[in-house]
Amino acid sequence: MTRVTPCRDPSHFARKTFHAHFTCCRPGFAVLAGSTSALYASLVVGATGATIGPADVAPDVCAALMEAVEAGRHDEARRLQLRLMPIAKSVGALYSIPGLKAAVDACGLSGGPPRPPLRAVSADAAALIREQVAALLQPA
Repeated sequence: MTRVTPCRDPSHFARKTFHAHFTCCRPGFAVLAGSTSALYASLVVGATGATIGPADVAPDVCAALMEAVEAGRHDEARRLQLRLMPIAKSVGALYSIPGLKAAVDACGLSGGPPRPPLRAVSADAAALIREQVAALLQPA
């Protein structure tokens, strides 16, 4: 049976704890990135995957970034990281879960309404998110 032990550092100072996460864990312990803005850096220092919002709308871009890091194609990986940043901001710090739901809607799927007390993003925010998703899904 696989055992999972979650540990989360939600602070904005998480990059300072990378060393602790990757050097103090027993062998076989997998560390997943939880922040899109730190995805590339996390993968470079040893993260084995990620749980990030933009993967719901652009899984191919996220997977390509991971594959580029694994193959040592760091210029490509950094380019992909930069492509993810606008939507990462919208589904993260700027609009949070309602932004992610709007991004899923923009992909043609159903994100559904956010649970109370959260509210759907404004029409202007939804338009911005649709633009960001469309740009992200365009071939590079």
